[in-house]
Amino acid sequence: MIKILAALALFVSSSALADNMFKGDEKLACEAKMCLSVNATRPNECEAPVRRYCQERARKPHDTARMRDAFLRKCPDNGRRVPVHPPC
Repeated sequence: MIKILAALALFVSSSALADNMFKGDEKLACEAKMCLSVNATRPNECEAPVRRYCQERARKPHDTARMRDAFLRKCPDNGRRVPVHPPC
């Protein structure tokens, strides 16, 4: 329970920071990265960024993964990556 609350607090504070620093796809990519890294139930604020992440699709699964990875790399975070591409 404490981990969930800590993750939510981090998300809210990081989301407020992202509102001031980033716009457009950069902002959505950073928010998606935070939302996809949480193993708990996602808050409502995650709906738009995760939807944008899931819109990246190609005919071949490896191309879809590459496109989604490229979307997440739009967030300037020193190269940290979401370890697994979650299903949409």
